[in-house]
Amino acid sequence: MLFRSSWTVASSGAVHLAGGGQSFGPVSLTGGRMYSSGIGISEFTHGIAASGGVSSSIDINNIWIDGGYPIHVATGSYLDIASSITVSDTIQKTGPGILILSGDSSFANDIRVSDGFLRAVNATSLGTDRKSTRLNSSHLVISYAVFCLKKK
Repeated sequence: MLFRSSWTVASSGAVHLAGGGQSFGPVSLTGGRMYSSGIGISEFTHGIAASGGVSSSIDINNIWIDGGYPIHVATGSYLDIASSITVSDTIQKTGPGILILSGDSSFANDIRVSDGFLRAVNATSLGTDRKSTRLNSSHLVISYAVFCLKKK
């Protein structure tokens, strides 16, 4: 696995990862985009931060996030993770900005949101068989339809 110490992607910049199987130290996005056309799992081992009051995105097929480090989204900022997520522990979201989970994920770990907004775009964005989603001074936005059918 290729290790890259730290990354900063600014304004309209983009980082195209030619394949999976890469490991990243701290990643900071201020309006940029990280994406991949390869397969394999890319590891984010020391947290992800989005700032600058703009929208940023990560669209890599499969990512593994070290739950010991938070995903921090600053005031007025948006971070869309459109990847299938696996985590080592609890997903921790900090900062007053908006974290959007739009990928299909199957993790069963807890989600802790200490500030800001967490938006789930589809039924599996928050993982499956998860124990809990904890909100502290924050908001959960579900933006997909939920249907309940009753048997007659």
